[in-house]
Amino acid sequence: MYKVIQSAASNAKNAGEDKNLYIKEIKVGAGPKLKRVRFTSRSRISHYIKFRSYIQVVLDVQQVQEKAPTKAHEAKTSKVKTSVKKAPVKKPEAKKPEVKKQ
Repeated sequence: MYKVIQSAASNAKNAGEDKNLYIKEIKVGAGPKLKRVRFTSRSRISHYIKFRSYIQVVLDVQQVQEKAPTKAHEAKTSKVKTSVKKAPVKKPEAKKPEVKKQ
């Protein structure tokens, strides 16, 4: 799968459309079935079917639009406050009376 996507990206790059590419869709379909044989012991033959598939990758160029910053966005960024949290202060624990063993 990796090789198919890399090949599609390389083809788009050679066509001059290498910026802002994204994968629009990937389709995997059934391909031809190949009948094969496997030779086993005692001069016997086992039949099996080798399945193939088609992989189709469609790339597209994404249109990038730059947005101008709005007043609401500027107001949010200017009101950012920085604060430092203090570490919690630990109180000294009361000593427990010693228990005598008998």
